[in-house]
Amino acid sequence: MRISLSILIVLAGSASKAGAQTTQHERDVETLRAAIVRSGEAFNARDHAAMMAPVARDLVLTYPGIPDMGYDSLSAGYRRMANPPAGVTARTVPTVEEILVSGDMAVIRITWTTTVTETTPARSTTRQMRDMQVWRREADGGWKLFRGMHFRNPPATPPALPSTTTSGG
Repeated sequence: MRISLSILIVLAGSASKAGAQTTQHERDVETLRAAIVRSGEAFNARDHAAMMAPVARDLVLTYPGIPDMGYDSLSAGYRRMANPPAGVTARTVPTVEEILVSGDMAVIRITWTTTVTETTPARSTTRQMRDMQVWRREADGGWKLFRGMHFRNPPATPPALPSTTTSGG
């Protein structure tokens, strides 16, 4: 009986540890999801400081066709976006597709749908960009974006119809 009680105590301790890990994992996923949502809100509010808040100083972003971008160049780009020309507004909505967390590292896949509206001439365009972001937990326990790949999601195009030929008899 004494051995059985000891085994139960050990198993109960292991089960509570597993539950705590699951709970921490769920908290991490929700924290990261909220950070992505806040990033979209900051963009829409043209809040440069809030846009840069989750970004690590050693950031490296890769965009097709241009040199890798660091913290300072991203910050400059966000400053330009935060001050668009008169009559131009841009709104973005993130769609989080996947958040994978392992210890102090996380990978997030996101589609950003951004609509730019101009008053003169009156027009609106929408584009989608895809992100693969790598985040790390910092010493203070917070999460920072430190690596990423960003690329345009081209609009779906219908498949070409096969050409048909007819022969007359």
